Amino acid sequence: MSIIWNEIIPNVRDAILVEGAMRWSWMLLGFSSLSFLGFGVSPPTPDWGLMISNARGLMSFAYWSVIAPIVGLSSLIIGINLTADAFAKALGIDRSTKAPV
Repeated sequence: MSIIWNEIIPNVRDAILVEGAMRWSWMLLGFSSLSFLGFGVSPPTPDWGLMISNARGLMSFAYWSVIAPIVGLSSLIIGINLTADAFAKALGIDRSTKAPV
């Protein structure tokens, strides 16, 4: 067990953080895409993809009703990736100093 904690985990921490942030981001985009296409949540439940789909017809009059959920979703995804990067730097993992493989 000590081999796992002392040898394996420190070497895969950065990969796990990056992979987790990317999977979470793709999951959010996938759910929003399915809701936009009508295969996601039902209309009383709030979802960014559903909001964009419902506001499509109003784009010529109220463009901000489409822009707001898009900006919210993008901000969340960028925030997730920046948080994972900050967490990695707090753990002492700096991907910018490693040589490319």
